[in-house]
Amino acid sequence: LDANPQPDVVIVGIDNWDQGNDYWRYRIGMNCNAQGQCTWTAVQGLEADGAVMSGGGVAVGDLDNNGTQEIVIFGIDNWDQGDDYWRYRIGSNCDTTTGSCTWSPIQVVNATSNLPTSLCGASTGTLISNNASTLVGGSIALANVQGDARPEILVTAIEPFSGHDFWRHVIGSSCNVTTGSCTWSPARITSSGGQLLSG
Repeated sequence: LDANPQPDVVIVGIDNWDQGNDYWRYRIGMNCNAQGQCTWTAVQGLEADGAVMSGGGVAVGDLDNNGTQEIVIFGIDNWDQGDDYWRYRIGSNCDTTTGSCTWSPIQVVNATSNLPTSLCGASTGTLISNNASTLVGGSIALANVQGDARPEILVTAIEPFSGHDFWRHVIGSSCNVTTGSCTWSPARITSSGGQLLSG
């Protein structure tokens, strides 16, 4: 996150606040060594506006290819009025002394696709049109999937099922770090072969 070669780390968690909407808490650790010692910023709070958030994670990468790193924080919104979905924000121009960043507005990603169910092969997963009624766990990664100069965002969650649990995932490309908007793929599922996944 800064100009020196020593590694930095970002840790994040969801605060399930009992007096209002849930929100994220995060800290940035600078100049970490092999013993796990870092210089930590103060704890920062970040609005999520989700009533019941779970799962989630954080990833760091240069989303706009300008030479500086952005932070992407996301979580699952376990919505009580419909299908679960993802919430995320992108932080840019982060101050590694205070931990403050310029954050995009909150963005949401549907976990349910409106496309017909269609088997696309093991490499691409299966398109889904069924409901994402109960998402748990979840993770995020940045990778250059398209082979261009900008990385994409991969977001996953676990869908408990009466048979074998499975993963849902989407990929976001061409992300705007100011607005947080991305071009998102349809939601797809990948079999886990497990019956009681968590994470």
